[in-house]
Amino acid sequence: MLSWLQFRRPRTNSSGKKSPSKDLDGGGKNVLNIPILTISESDNWEVSSFSTMKYWQFVDWEKMEPKSALNYQKILQSDCKQLKSMARAGFWSTSHTLRAKAYHHIIHGISCRSVTPDREIYQQLSEKLFGKKKTSTHPFPEYMENGAIPMYCLSKAGVNSVRKILLCIAAHFPDITYCPVLPALVSLLLHFSEDEAECFHSVCRLIAYNDPDKRYIDQTFLAHRASCMTFRDLANKYCHGAHKLIATSNQSLFDIYSDWIMWIFGAGLPFEYAIRVLDVFLLEGYKVLYRVALVLLSLYKGSVASTPSHIADIRQDIMSFVGNISCHITVDKLLEKAFSIRLFSRKEINLLLSANMSALLQKGISIHQKRQSVHLAVDLDNFSSSIVTGQEMRMVWSWIPERFALFQPIMLFTTSEHGRSLTSFYSQVEGSEPTVLLLKTEDEEVCGAFLSSDWSERNKGGGKGLSFFGTGECFVFTLCPEMERYEWAILHQPKITKETHIHSSTHLEPPPALGTEVPPPVTLAGPGGTPQDPSYLTVPFSRPSEGSPPGPAPRKPPNHPFPASMFMAGGTERIIIGQVFSGLIAHPDQEHLIYPLGCTVIIKSLKSNKQEFLHGHTNNVSCVTVSRTGKYVASGQVTFMGFKADIIVWDYSRKEMYTRLQLHKAKVEALAFSPSDLYLVSLGGQDDGSIVVWNIESREAICGSPASAHSAGHCLTVKFSNQSDYIFVSAGNGTLRVWELDLPNRKIRPTECQTGQLKRIVKCLEIPEDDSFFYCGTTTGDVLKINLKTKLLNYCAPLKEKFSKGVNTLKMLKTGDMLVGSGDGMLSLCKEANFKPMKKVQLEGGVTSITLRGQGHQFFAGAESSQIYRLNYADFKEELISTGHSHAVNDVAFPFGSSDLFATCSKNDIRVWHTETSKELLRITVPNMTCSAVEFMRDGRSIISAWNDGKIRVFTPESGNLMFAINNAHSMGVTALATTSDCKRIVSGGGEGQVRVWEIGHGFHRLAETMKEHKSTVSSIKITKNDKECVTASSDGTCIIWDLVRVVRNQMVLANTLFRCVCYHPEEFQIITSGTDRKIGYWEVFDGSAIRELEGSLSGSINGMDISSDGNHFVTGGDDKLVKVWGYTEGEVTHVGIGHSGNITRVKICSNSKYIITSSADGAVLRWKYPHPVSD
Repeated sequence: MLSWLQFRRPRTNSSGKKSPSKDLDGGGKNVLNIPILTISESDNWEVSSFSTMKYWQFVDWEKMEPKSALNYQKILQSDCKQLKSMARAGFWSTSHTLRAKAYHHIIHGISCRSVTPDREIYQQLSEKLFGKKKTSTHPFPEYMENGAIPMYCLSKAGVNSVRKILLCIAAHFPDITYCPVLPALVSLLLHFSEDEAECFHSVCRLIAYNDPDKRYIDQTFLAHRASCMTFRDLANKYCHGAHKLIATSNQSLFDIYSDWIMWIFGAGLPFEYAIRVLDVFLLEGYKVLYRVALVLLSLYKGSVASTPSHIADIRQDIMSFVGNISCHITVDKLLEKAFSIRLFSRKEINLLLSANMSALLQKGISIHQKRQSVHLAVDLDNFSSSIVTGQEMRMVWSWIPERFALFQPIMLFTTSEHGRSLTSFYSQVEGSEPTVLLLKTEDEEVCGAFLSSDWSERNKGGGKGLSFFGTGECFVFTLCPEMERYEWAILHQPKITKETHIHSSTHLEPPPALGTEVPPPVTLAGPGGTPQDPSYLTVPFSRPSEGSPPGPAPRKPPNHPFPASMFMAGGTERIIIGQVFSGLIAHPDQEHLIYPLGCTVIIKSLKSNKQEFLHGHTNNVSCVTVSRTGKYVASGQVTFMGFKADIIVWDYSRKEMYTRLQLHKAKVEALAFSPSDLYLVSLGGQDDGSIVVWNIESREAICGSPASAHSAGHCLTVKFSNQSDYIFVSAGNGTLRVWELDLPNRKIRPTECQTGQLKRIVKCLEIPEDDSFFYCGTTTGDVLKINLKTKLLNYCAPLKEKFSKGVNTLKMLKTGDMLVGSGDGMLSLCKEANFKPMKKVQLEGGVTSITLRGQGHQFFAGAESSQIYRLNYADFKEELISTGHSHAVNDVAFPFGSSDLFATCSKNDIRVWHTETSKELLRITVPNMTCSAVEFMRDGRSIISAWNDGKIRVFTPESGNLMFAINNAHSMGVTALATTSDCKRIVSGGGEGQVRVWEIGHGFHRLAETMKEHKSTVSSIKITKNDKECVTASSDGTCIIWDLVRVVRNQMVLANTLFRCVCYHPEEFQIITSGTDRKIGYWEVFDGSAIRELEGSLSGSINGMDISSDGNHFVTGGDDKLVKVWGYTEGEVTHVGIGHSGNITRVKICSNSKYIITSSADGAVLRWKYPHPVSD
């Protein structure tokens, strides 16, 4: 069908020359109100071969007038970043000539293939296609859906030239198979091209781009369809209201979102809007189109009623709305809204696009077919369920990322078929991803969740389990009484999920009938019947796996590890001294202590306090043992459910790994060497339940067996006899066995010990040197004496006054007396006959380890409070030789101008340490409260601390007495603070996002100001030297620079991250930031502009950062457990420190730049030698 359009002739003056009616930049007719005329043609075009016209012949001068070029030299002198700012601000939008020259400059600066079509190529193609005939007929290119060409302000001659250029492009680029947006781009560029050849050359440069960081033109149906799917995913996240509005209609979501780019370039935006978008598009690429389309969708939602039932065709209605966008918003406001969206990074969008593209290929959708359409895998028209309606299922399926929604789901679990056991539930759903969980209560409430990761990820929390896990695309939802989706917060970026196989099925079965007592879950997984291909199921926002990081390759860290001295250990979140029973061991050389910290084994010299670290475990160490000769050290670990836990045997003299053994799953519970170091016996955890004997020399397993009978409980400990390499004992919950190794037959044969009616849970074992008996410490607080030969109970003692909170550890002395460590912290010296204490001493926290030095004249005890005590047999008095936090260390602070001491804070306490000797000088305890931040006042007369109960507490640094407290400082806990140099003000930040300024004096304090810009937790505060300005970092993705005099915001820094730390450069003209996105950002203080960005880590967030006093270097630490020293100017890593076993929480450089102090979530604090000299 041929649509005829009537054009008015341009007015002519008496000389016959054409003249514009009015100046478009002045008070004349505004281009904003010019309607877009789209020429819809038949399958053939009639083209005039006349190609000598110049650009002034393409334009209807009644609509458009060129203006003299202004500020062109400024454009030529600007870099890419400055050009982006100009484009966003509309710098060249007031002059046609200036815009034409700007386009020429920008397009010729685009990185593209070495050979691109130029004017000569166009002339050759034009002559070949059109010849010398006045007119010729050609079918429109196959990459167009139809022959429609947006006219904008083009004249008839201009439309004819657009056809010629499009045909020449089709001839020169036959690999372009689908590109519906190309006619609009050619039309827009032709407005500002000197002639057809220049326009052709410009478009070809956009087609032939090779910049890996930008995308300009999709050239295949696969790429176009993937971009539509990507936009739907973005709309689902950033325009939740509009997406929900469309999803509640009965119209195709896929068809509506497939027009998204045509809203901008096509029959959508008017010329003035489209050309302003093109200004930025030429500099920033495809990402700006996503931004603008999201704003258009959001505006459309605001223009319609809450329900779309009255709209017959939403697809057409959106297009009409976009065409009349001038009635709703100006072009400047439109772009301002677009660039205020905190969109995913370009790299993350490209990964999402690649995932969608792979899903389409998996589905077999790669080429455009006229009758081809993509439907949801669930037939919602015929859907029936007793849990959800078809409309509700349609809404759920619209929330799921589209690459998953393409595939047929399968049923994994229903309560009617599989019962109500959680064990059964996990066994059915683990190994499948993604999954949808649907729940219905007895009150007819319906809710559920979408989980894009494997359910087994929940176990990856060091044995405790994770509060959050997933990939950034997980969400929970409610369907009844109302339909709403709620996204989970992203705390860190998890590993890329590995390939797993999903149970095969051919169709989605209706959910089963519901029970009334327990909410019945229904779990679906997709795609059904196919193994998960990570090319399309891998989450696009995950951190890179080893060896294949997405995006630019990171810099290789230098091989300059620098030494560390660790003098504190602790943490209930991690398995350390206080948590590993019998984890503190004195080496037979009588000079060293051995104990675990996180995934590291520490060897500490008793003379010099020097420490050596044994690294090799991938997760927390759960048990440690030393061979009788001291030649070997063995350690076991915990790991994730279903994976094998490592046992590492270390060569003590070389301080290196001797062998790694793997058989047990999930956890190694206990280890024991045979008396002659020939064999090692290992006990698996509760989920493993096996006991294995290993040959140390051959480094392989000899034999294994279940650790306890099926009727018995979990086995907890194992110990070899002192005289025989073939006898050992195991004990636990209702199980007590003596084992004999049958080496020729490679078997171990157990014999049950007879205890009569006595039922106990045994936690520890002790065997005297003569192997006549062995002793069992129990949770009930008594000790069992068993004859090793007859396997019969001899006696149970004490009968009356038992050890409170159970017997945790036993150790027999040469004298025949027994040391008993109990759960209430009591260490007792008892007579073996009746276990009545002769001497006892109270330690802080439950006693978990007792180890003898030499013949027992001196011994050491480890406590749950992560403290190590030394005692002598003669006086039996405790000496505290090592202390540490028992929870994560949240902050580190040095006094101003001093490096001699520093403070750390954790749950329950603040501690002050001497830097050189690592001795604890002061402990301030506030029970059951967590200190989030600590700071010394500049004059050194007080310690300021932030607590989770919302109070700011101020203590004296000498005695630790409370000076005063600011009650109700923040409603959701105080999370950060800083003090001014005049010691008269405190700036605090809270969990609710407020920043408050407090005035303090002698005997009074008052709230001076409150600043409420942040929307989430304030994580870090830094104040300038003159006290006139401060910067605050927050988890809401902003860093704000505040004027403390006027109490207003000076600048705001925005990033797609949860900021964890911020630092001023010593000259205070720049700040550096970092957070969960693993990037280190440099920012100008003056205008908040970004200067540079570094890849700070390959895995996990950066939680701590500090800069040296000379500003030449800074130090970072985070979830990758590495301490990195960077050159500030070069942005290169100069040194890497390896020592932490937990996530690093804080990093501080002391005032004289002699040491670096770092803390971690496992309670450790490490002191490092600063590797660079400090310049004056």
